[in-house]
Amino acid sequence: MDVTSVDDVLMCADPQQWRPGDSWLAGGTVLFSYGTDITRGAPTRLLDITGAGWTPLTWHPRPSGRAPSLEIAATCRIAELRALADEPFPGGVPRATLPGLDLIPPACDSFVASWKIWNVSTVGGNVATALPAGPMISLLSGWDATAVIFRPDGTERRTPVAELIVGPARTRLADGELIRSFLVPGDALAQTPAFRRISLTERGRSAALLIGRRTSATSLRLTVTASAFHPIVLDLSADPGWRRGRRTRRS
Repeated sequence: MDVTSVDDVLMCADPQQWRPGDSWLAGGTVLFSYGTDITRGAPTRLLDITGAGWTPLTWHPRPSGRAPSLEIAATCRIAELRALADEPFPGGVPRATLPGLDLIPPACDSFVASWKIWNVSTVGGNVATALPAGPMISLLSGWDATAVIFRPDGTERRTPVAELIVGPARTRLADGELIRSFLVPGDALAQTPAFRRISLTERGRSAALLIGRRTSATSLRLTVTASAFHPIVLDLSADPGWRRGRRTRRS
């Protein structure tokens, strides 16, 4: 669909160039399908970040015996992330030592989209659009990932993905702020995961999506998305005196 409000499109990934009426553009699968920016209204300029040259996936080594952490660029395509699950030695370590990567295939399948969408849609765009059924929101929240955000004043800030989403098409991104990447802790990737999803139709959008992760022999972390306006993260334990804690905030 044409975005009739747009007067100009710039190749730009510098928040200091942002001005009122701008919208960031990555894959644009939601923006072009709706014909407008559902998070901020009709844009007058699009700032295309796909030429920024950010490496899609970067592994960061950690001390001996610790799983490497993963950095996912906001411009990483869904197809690039999906391919990571099939690598025999991701981050230079045996695939079996990173069971958390098993969450990638079902999360990508939750788009209920063709390979053409996988090769255009980006991880950062799915998060910034903030739709409750956004599978990258589910995956990154389930991994306890942190978003690295560039600001118009030249600084950066970091916030958990689970706390970045406020509600449908609403985030805690201020005007001009741009998601640069997502940092996934190696410990989360080394823990045993579980994935469950339900839809109201056979091949429909997620109605409820749950990601569990065993954090110890007697505890797990459960992330609930799609059926909630924003991610809900619960720590559950079989230990005596267990308390359930909600880790996400409402606006």
